[in-house]
Amino acid sequence: MSEDPKRGRPTGTYEVDNDVRIRIKKMYQSGDTLLSIAQKLTEEGVPTARNRQWYQGTVRAILHQMDVNTERYKVPDFIRDQIFDLYQQGMSYNEIAKVLTKQGFKNTRGRNHWHASTISRIVQKRLAEKKE
Repeated sequence: MSEDPKRGRPTGTYEVDNDVRIRIKKMYQSGDTLLSIAQKLTEEGVPTARNRQWYQGTVRAILHQMDVNTERYKVPDFIRDQIFDLYQQGMSYNEIAKVLTKQGFKNTRGRNHWHASTISRIVQKRLAEKKE
């Protein structure tokens, strides 16, 4: 089965208005998650390159095209600080995840349910930064 090089758009290119790009960047920099940005744009009927719904992967790709680094597990600094403080107090990753979920903080995907694996990645990254 051969791939037709003329089908579709080139990998990593999203033809959307510059105004939409700027709006996405501002939303992301103000703390909105990739998922919440995609949901807002879809709800508002903002056209995509192919007039379909928005996905967080599309938002991420557009931000990357604009040289904006989007870490998959990006959370606000105050939540990261709280996670690390709880970790230093001896709480397990599961316990921390339950605390954040109970407090109603949105996770990296814009949902109100935290996982121990996400907490672990955040803690391990902080520990690595402290070693540098």
